Amino acid sequence: MKIIVFADSHTDVSTMLTIVKSEQPDVIFHLGDHIADGLELQENIDVIVYLVKGNTDQNYNGNEELLLTLESKLIYMTHGHLYKVEDSLTALRDAGTRVGAQIVLFGHTHQPFLTYMNGIWFMNPGRIGRKSGKIIHATYGLIRITENRIQCEISDVAL
Repeated sequence: MKIIVFADSHTDVSTMLTIVKSEQPDVIFHLGDHIADGLELQENIDVIVYLVKGNTDQNYNGNEELLLTLESKLIYMTHGHLYKVEDSLTALRDAGTRVGAQIVLFGHTHQPFLTYMNGIWFMNPGRIGRKSGKIIHATYGLIRITENRIQCEISDVAL
């Protein structure tokens, strides 16, 4: 199974669409901040998009956290602001450990981050949204799950 992980799209649906067409994922995760972008993405593709709300998405219904199982792997996703990830990963690590996740996904900081710690993959795919008054180094996450292996990476947007 191939999964794309987006966060912080900030109205840049076109970049996400281009990446989806190129990568051909089985599943997509959108970790919030402009959840409307994830909903629009879902309308334009034939791939399921799992969504959580970010700190800019308070006017939308939906979950701020989601725990799901894909290919027998437990995945926990959140935007990250509830756990103050800009200061420390301690609270998020504790939450991931408490629920027994094998993969913990978060955004919010706009900085890509990937580590394997205590049997758990932690991934922040960085900011996918390139629309801004400043130069944005856009990135996204890729997860490949097989029966015996989880492989995670951060990819640069080369458009």
